[in-house]
Amino acid sequence: MSKFIGRLADIYIGRETTRGTGVAAAFALPKSLFSLDLKTLTAPSTMGYGSIGEGNQQLVAQRWAQGAIEGDVLSKPFGLFLYALLGSCSSGSLIDSSYIHTFSLLNSNAHPSLSIYKSDEVNSELFELSMLNTLELKVKPDSLVTFNAEFWSKEPQDSKDPNAAPGAIAYVADAKFLGRHVTVKMATLTSGLAAATAMSVKSLTLKFNKNLVNNFVLGTLGPEDIINQKFEITGEIELDYDATTYKTIAKAGTYEALRIDMNNIDAQLGAVLATSSPEFLIDLSRVFIDAWEPNYPNDALVGQKFTFRALYDITNSNIINACTLRNAVVTY
Repeated sequence: MSKFIGRLADIYIGRETTRGTGVAAAFALPKSLFSLDLKTLTAPSTMGYGSIGEGNQQLVAQRWAQGAIEGDVLSKPFGLFLYALLGSCSSGSLIDSSYIHTFSLLNSNAHPSLSIYKSDEVNSELFELSMLNTLELKVKPDSLVTFNAEFWSKEPQDSKDPNAAPGAIAYVADAKFLGRHVTVKMATLTSGLAAATAMSVKSLTLKFNKNLVNNFVLGTLGPEDIINQKFEITGEIELDYDATTYKTIAKAGTYEALRIDMNNIDAQLGAVLATSSPEFLIDLSRVFIDAWEPNYPNDALVGQKFTFRALYDITNSNIINACTLRNAVVTY
């Protein structure tokens, strides 16, 4: 069998109607890295047989799959990542050749799962009950916006290549996001975010963590279920140090609302720019700056960075006040 490079591996994803039951893929997903694969926990026997050597058995006790997918954020398949992340999605009607999908946090420990297919020169496999554990977005001025998503799933099963006929799923042209398409705003309340002045951000990292747990029980080799637990949002922002604004907020221990808006105005879908460009927007209701620090390099601009954590806002009754994705997909 021929050896091959990772670029020849194809990844496909679809949202499962019933958690843990595989579905046909909805998108072919370009990637920079793919490491989702089989994990095994073994139980060695420690009994002695009159020898100073090891025991005579090591048995497979548990199996599952775990690993990451990395790549550029694409406007169409990113909706499935958001669905798996937050658990609930409502898709609006057609407006100027585009649709707005509104995602909200499902207050449940059994969020929707994906079916992930991997097809390469060796075999084709299906990962059922693929649950998103962490999702990290990275934004820099000179780069594409990228994601790193870690999934846990059932152990992989042999499967047909989704790109094989009939019903082949092919790669499609899609919009990406650059650093210049991203604005970050902060305000005292979410109601003030739209009118707030954009921050001069040098880099942004936004991370979601669902703290998954494999729920193993007697009588099964794989997990009975994969459960999402405490939902966390953290991040880091770097800026030039030209004011004490964020140092003051950190020192005072006050709370702010935060908006991150990724709007690719270069990939207009319809006739009106304001209603048809691919866009991802998220508003966090109550953000706490938990660490702030400056950086004084001798031969470069003095900078500052702070880390933040999104908290529950009693007034808005949420952690995420808005999360929308606009693209040409009808529904997820």
